[in-house]
Formats: sequence, C-alpha cells, structure tokens
Amino acid sequence: MNVEKVGTFHIFEGPSENVLDGIVEATRHNVFQFIGVDSWDSMLTYQEDEAELGDVPQVASPATLQTKWSKKIMDSFNPIFRCPDCGFAPLSKEVTKYETMKFGWQCPHCKWKGLDPPAEVNETSIYCIRQVRAKIMTSGGKMYGRPYDAKGAHSLRHANHVRTSVHQGQYIKEKNTTKIGKEIAWDITKAKSGAKEGATGKFDLYFNPLEVDVASDFLAVCIKYGVINQLSGGWYEIPEVEMDNVRSKNAMLDMLEREPELREVLRELVYIKADLAHVRFR
Repeated sequence: MNVEKVGTFHIFEGPSENVLDGIVEATRHNVFQFIGVDSWDSMLTYQEDEAELGDVPQVASPATLQTKWSKKIMDSFNPIFRCPDCGFAPLSKEVTKYETMKFGWQCPHCKWKGLDPPAEVNETSIYCIRQVRAKIMTSGGKMYGRPYDAKGAHSLRHANHVRTSVHQGQYIKEKNTTKIGKEIAWDITKAKSGAKEGATGKFDLYFNPLEVDVASDFLAVCIKYGVINQLSGGWYEIPEVEMDNVRSKNAMLDMLEREPELREVLRELVYIKADLAHVRFR
C-alpha cells in the first residue's frame, strides 16, 4: 500500500554518550514525534572505546550509562512550557515565592516573563531495539522459559511501557521453491500504556523489493474487527459502506491500494470497533 512521506528524517551520529544526550534534549524540547534507538547492544561507551583490545573490559559501563539515561529520559517527558510571544521552548523557571512555591517563567529568546505560560503535552515516542541472545541449557539439557533473552541494564526493562518480541516465522515461497519473503511474528510481553499484554500477530516481509505487505495486513485487521466481512465463494463485503461486494482477495487488495479515501474510512471504523477511538496521530 503506497504511503506518502510525512515529516522529516534525522540521524543522530557520534559517540554513544553524545547521541543519548541528544535524544534526551530532543525529547525535552518535543522536537520529534518518533525516535528510534538501534540498538542498545551495539553501543560503545567511552571507557570501552579508550581501552585496548587486550585490556580487561569494564563490563558494567554500558549498564551504568543505560541506567543514567533511563532516569534522564523519563524526566524529559514532562509537559513543555512554550513562550506565548515567540514560541520558544523550553522556558527557564525560578521560584518567586518560596512560601507558596510559585514559579515565574522567562523566555531565554525574547525575554518574555510571566507566571502561567501555555503548556503542551510531550508527544515524543521512543522505540528501542535490543538483540536477544540464546540461553545456555542447564547441565541436564533442560531449557526453562524462552530459548532466548535480552541482556543489559534492568533499568531499561523497568522503564519500558510496552515491550514487544519480534522473531522470524515461515518463509514465503513462490512455486514452493524460491523464497520471496518470510513471516514476521510478534507478541507483546509487557504493557502498561493501554496496549494488550499477551497480544500476538504477524505480517509478511518480502525481499525484492524489501517491503512489508501493508495492504494484506490492513485487510486482515479489518476482517478481525468485522469492518470487512469475508463471505463464501471468495466474496468480500463492507457492511457500513454503500458499495457492491468485491470478488476475490486480490480485487479487495487492489481496491485498498487505489482508494485512499476508502482506507481512511475503514481505518476510522477499526479504531472505533477496537475501542481505540481516542487514539490519533499528528
């Protein structure tokens, strides 16, 4: 399904400490709507970079850095106070009355001063990637739980609002021989921000060109929530849209590709039927 580009794309480069500080500042200023960290396990700290290959590694340096970063990043999600005159953010603040702990605000850009500047919700979302490692079997050859686990600082696990596990499924083959893609399975192993813990799903990833079959995934979601009904004989109907039934899955996918207005109507219906009518994106 063709999707138009929205917004801009920026890459943070440099030493790990500088990149993480940049993410904290970008979050505090509400600069980006989405920030991705790829990945924690490829991080090279200053101590590790300065050490010779034959030196004994400082094992705790990545975990220490991640712990400090998790504390800073959680604090950076506070509401943004923006200058009502020039729009600069964040404003600097100072206590004007210690008895009542009343704060006065000042704009470093245009020198505006006041007590109650407008506040905006920080809409930044951060997605962090971690590679998993295989667990070592016990002496009896038994494996408890999953055969893999994510290592690193425990602070990152506690800071997670939603943790998703992604792993490869079966290959998609053409004429039962040539591998043209593979299934990607996912499940939510932790959720404390409105997501459904234990939810599972999968989508198709194709190799040439490298792309996700968004149309098929969107059709499957619509069928799951009853927005599109799959009838006998290969027919499809959309009960809440006045239109003729569609014959075959390929014809339904072609229609979803060609008609962006129809996709928007179906997306709204999915949000409503999934009890997510309050969720919207800029």
